[in-house]
Amino acid sequence: MIRPLIRTLRQHNRQLTNELLFEPLNEGRRARLLANYFSWHLLHKYCRRRWIIRFDNGLKSYVYPYPDHDAGEVNIWTRNVDWHDINLVRSILKQGDFVVDAGCNVGNRTLAIADLIDGALLIDAGDVAAARTRENLELNRLPREQFIVLNKAVGSRCGPVTFTDLGGASTLNRVVEPGDTTVSTVTIDMTTLDAELDRIGRKPSFLKIDVEGQDLEVLRGSIVTLRSGSVRLVKFERNATEPLEPIVDFFGELGWSVFALRKTGEMTQENGVLQKNMNLFAAPGQVFRQIS
Repeated sequence: MIRPLIRTLRQHNRQLTNELLFEPLNEGRRARLLANYFSWHLLHKYCRRRWIIRFDNGLKSYVYPYPDHDAGEVNIWTRNVDWHDINLVRSILKQGDFVVDAGCNVGNRTLAIADLIDGALLIDAGDVAAARTRENLELNRLPREQFIVLNKAVGSRCGPVTFTDLGGASTLNRVVEPGDTTVSTVTIDMTTLDAELDRIGRKPSFLKIDVEGQDLEVLRGSIVTLRSGSVRLVKFERNATEPLEPIVDFFGELGWSVFALRKTGEMTQENGVLQKNMNLFAAPGQVFRQIS
């Protein structure tokens, strides 16, 4: 009983200090965010009451109560949820662009840029996550024919795969080996970005990939798209257990540069920062030189 309580208290302390009180981007709104924090934890999270968060561009998203809270919860009490990342993406996008959100969860990263774009392909293997994405698109009155939601896994090949089912719209679901009995799983179809973009006849300018350890496989299944010249920026996730070098080599063969953003938003290719950061970027050489 004592250890779980200590872990919970440490988590709350980290959230209140690092994510809320000492976060520079919360300047001028800390009182409201602090009220949000306690209102969410005391009156919503464990009381079956959902919350509506609002992004800087005015679009909104639902946050569901426990145990489905990890999809968007942090947005309730801090402005800095990939804030610098989103600003970089917005600086690269042009009005009317089309984007891909692979591992979209409930679609929040697309919603944060949806005012600039002409549509998106949003993909998630979780059926609840896909349903929540559609719900958020409806909340914001975004047209289904332009914002396409696909309930599939995505990787380097097409065919059935085993996917975890952790309940609700969990952000931690992932592809696992068949026969894994350590966690609840389902069998779901896998596709590639090249196949789906060819099917809908769209060329994206931005790819966001967050697929819990399968990012390199998704990139391999996007090689035709990446070589087409339409993509100006890729954002991807690298877990701490995955080596960075294969991804750097992959982009290097395309003539692209891999980089990260420091906590203050500056671009860097410093190896120590690349190794530490989970969220990384890659851009074609010409684009990288323009923005660096």
